[in-house]
Amino acid sequence: MTGSAANKDNVTTMKALVFHGPDKLALEGRPRPNPRHDARYSALSQNEIPGTECLKDTLERFLPCRQDHIMPAVRSGKRVLIVAHGNSLRAPVKYPDGVPDADIVEMNIPAGIPRVYELDRDMKPIRHYYSGDAERVRKAMQASANHVSLKNQMEASL
Repeated sequence: MTGSAANKDNVTTMKALVFHGPDKLALEGRPRPNPRHDARYSALSQNEIPGTECLKDTLERFLPCRQDHIMPAVRSGKRVLIVAHGNSLRAPVKYPDGVPDADIVEMNIPAGIPRVYELDRDMKPIRHYYSGDAERVRKAMQASANHVSLKNQMEASL
């Protein structure tokens, strides 16, 4: 396998771990994470099924992956890039930063801008920051806040 193919395979594997958890890791025939595509809910109408996963479920999927795969890689000196969106961005931030449940749902985490963590020997954050131009980060955070606000308005009107 070439270096490029191996990297692509590693990225695919990490995505599968984050989206489905280590117990469901199978590169072929993976279940779709959206509950609307889960046969267990086939008796419900599409309006009764949430279109996305709640943060609690996201955290339950993410924490074993963090403990069993991400943190060992970091401890061995590797740099780890977690690519996610929506609630999946909140999961990697909640525990290292100690963000309370009530606060994490209000965080505006910009998509597409890396959040860098510097850790001490015990894997506790020393500091974190967004990589890149401060103005670009500010605009991305505002776009995130606007998206959440619009989504909440749309859900309230249903």
